[in-house]
Amino acid sequence: MADERNQEWMLVKNKSSIKKAVVLMIPGITHESLGVERPKPTSILPFSIESQSSKLPIFQSLFSHACPTKAGGDRLRMFSCMSVFLTCQLSQWAKVKRDEERKQKKHSSLDPTTFLLSSELISEHDYIPLNYDIPVSAADRQLARMKEPLPERDRALDKLPFESWTAHSKPGFIQTPPSPDHSLGRPLRILGVDCEMCTTAAGRELTRCTIVDQDGKLVYDQLVKPEFPITDYLTRFSGITAEKLEGVETRLIDVQKKISEIVDFDTVLVGHSVDCDLRALKMAHPWVIDTSSIYQHPRGSPMKPSLKWLSSKWLGKEIQNSKLGHDSEEDARTAIELLRKKMEKGQGFGEFTTDQESIFERMSRASEPKRAAVIDYGHVEGRTNGVAGRTTSKSSLSLVYNSDREVCRKVCFFFSGVKPPLLKLLCFFMSEQVMNGIISSLNDHDFVFGRLMELSHAVECKILSV
Repeated sequence: MADERNQEWMLVKNKSSIKKAVVLMIPGITHESLGVERPKPTSILPFSIESQSSKLPIFQSLFSHACPTKAGGDRLRMFSCMSVFLTCQLSQWAKVKRDEERKQKKHSSLDPTTFLLSSELISEHDYIPLNYDIPVSAADRQLARMKEPLPERDRALDKLPFESWTAHSKPGFIQTPPSPDHSLGRPLRILGVDCEMCTTAAGRELTRCTIVDQDGKLVYDQLVKPEFPITDYLTRFSGITAEKLEGVETRLIDVQKKISEIVDFDTVLVGHSVDCDLRALKMAHPWVIDTSSIYQHPRGSPMKPSLKWLSSKWLGKEIQNSKLGHDSEEDARTAIELLRKKMEKGQGFGEFTTDQESIFERMSRASEPKRAAVIDYGHVEGRTNGVAGRTTSKSSLSLVYNSDREVCRKVCFFFSGVKPPLLKLLCFFMSEQVMNGIISSLNDHDFVFGRLMELSHAVECKILSV
């Protein structure tokens, strides 16, 4: 599907004749379910799956052999099979290009706008969308601040009334209104934000919001009473207890009103997985710096680093060690410190040299770029910590479903008509939806990957019931 060599575990002859491919990952298929003997750990050759005692006879009708492969891992753990399958070794040409880009990064501007999430990444990471078009891109804003910087004394603007924040189409949500003064060189205010949530009868709800300034000084810290009864305080993560919330009457709308007095169109919000914080606040904002995106995981994509690990590795500071749970003030301040360290050391700081890349990036670089679709289970926002978080590109489509049938149906659709981006991830929750996703992907995509989970879930239930 690309201009590179085959993966090491397979050999394809006349691969130019293959125009489209569908790959299904079906956890739960074992040698027992196929009615064959367990293959030896050292086995690398395909083995026959002809059997009269197979519990999955459909596979015998489709395939004659199975090919054993080894899971990736190190001496302490196995890696995700899905992640290993969807990554490949970086080509020599790509390594040279990567090294050149890193050299250029050392000479790039250290203005905070350098690290703003692009509109594409904001969309991919499933941030709450704004109800208006941002009048300028992050790159344009960065250029304007270099060419026509406004002095700090000219930054002050009259605060817009809270009513202008409630223009968002979703009830209960707010959005930062665009500034009436569109001077792009206006100084930006950097604020670190972190929120804590508890589980209620309606799901996750905000129970604490903390904001610090670019020097780490506390600007706002407020405990919040959820709208619905709390079913789990999640204390070991949130640090919230019944005692702490006793007597608290502040509601989400009160926090939103206060934020409208602190944040404006020229504010950059900094945090770790800021999309989660903004979702808890029910707030849309155009300018965001996410430390989980500007720093890399040591194993490379698609993994994302934790704030605790980043603090220990790059700041030499241990956080989140209390048995009483996380502290949102500490987390917000740490995110600001990580941004300042990045601005001080340059864009290449906190990156690891990895010789792997997404197979979707590889296919998008082919002489004839290939379109791909990934159809999977779960929530789209959950993908930012998995495969989609660092593998999606302009050549991709992502769909997330909750049924195998929906996944397959969607795959067929994408092998059929309209030309979307080169990779897209779709997430669902049932096998039927997953199958539908696969089927609907077939027409307009060259490569479709779908994961079917119902067999795995059934096997898990059987094991637990024994």
